[in-house]
Amino acid sequence: MNRFPVRQDLSTLPRVEDGWTFLYLERQQIDQENFGLRAASKDGVVSLPCSLFNVLMIGPGVTITSAAITMLADQGCSVIWVGENGVRFYANGSPKTNSSGNLQRQAHAWGDPQERIKVIRRMYTLRYGTDSPMSDNMATLRGHEGARVKQAYMDQAVKANLVWKARRWVRGQWDATDDLNKCLSVASSCVYGLCHAAIVAVGFSPALGFIHQGDMRSFVLDIADMYRESFTIPTAFDALVKCGSSPIESTVRRACRDAFRDQNMIGKIVPDIYEMLGVARVGSRFVDITAWESLKSKSA
Repeated sequence: MNRFPVRQDLSTLPRVEDGWTFLYLERQQIDQENFGLRAASKDGVVSLPCSLFNVLMIGPGVTITSAAITMLADQGCSVIWVGENGVRFYANGSPKTNSSGNLQRQAHAWGDPQERIKVIRRMYTLRYGTDSPMSDNMATLRGHEGARVKQAYMDQAVKANLVWKARRWVRGQWDATDDLNKCLSVASSCVYGLCHAAIVAVGFSPALGFIHQGDMRSFVLDIADMYRESFTIPTAFDALVKCGSSPIESTVRRACRDAFRDQNMIGKIVPDIYEMLGVARVGSRFVDITAWESLKSKSA
């Protein structure tokens, strides 16, 4: 018997379909308005239908009413409190999910050394395909990852005709950071927010990471890293090339928003998480990988 129930039908999942995916606001007063939000500032008033985004990023200077928070929760929208320009993550509020099956499965895999290494290997296989080293040694796996990420930075710099020195950002010294590293930091923050929303929306814990440890967002960092070479790095580099005289931070956020929608990122994240944890997507259903492979072998 499967001790960790798998959500059997995609229709039972909380709402995580693509839309605007996220919205960043700062220096606004937010209240409920009909079935959405009303954001007011010195520049005017804007109506925001909650159905159009999965994550609301609340920046400095925002006040929000309890009615607005309740509306967001009812609509299945995650709320995260971030620093200026969305660069630092402070806290999150998440919509409810009714089943603990996903959390049980994650905790079991996290606490069992053999299952844990299986999850890590699946993560690297999803990320690098057949080029992922077949090793149970974390140092070997992390070394391979580091080399691939370093090469991705250099390759993207050549493609974008930019000069790449190193990934460098000192907390509290944002203005001293070069433009390319600013773009990477903002893009990373956007990916963290989307991954965090997907994780909590389907009932996993953002704290139980398999590669990263000791942080309340360890699993968020694990998942976000999976898209570093394929999404975060190219999006950040391309945004810098295109921003011109526009503010870097807002340009990168818009680029991430559009890329999230165009590439259906939210549609990739949840199935990837399931596959890492030993659950396969078969048509419109999620089933245990081991049970599914056993069934296929019997049928053959």
